[in-house]
Amino acid sequence: MKNMDIADFTNHLEDFEKMIAAAHIYECEECELIFAVDQNFDQHCDLVCPFCRDDHHIRYHGCGKNKGG
Repeated sequence: MKNMDIADFTNHLEDFEKMIAAAHIYECEECELIFAVDQNFDQHCDLVCPFCRDDHHIRYHGCGKNKGG
């Protein structure tokens, strides 16, 4: 059975790019996971790594593309 908490974008690169375009990109330096958070989420101080649950090693990489280009 598949884990329904993890998005599978296999063969759906266009859908993945649309999702990233509306997101803030972060990296957990503890486990080296790169993950995205919706730009509408405004409580960035509450972020933890979705894998290791660490909140001390989160590094901000910037926003995805703006919706207009």
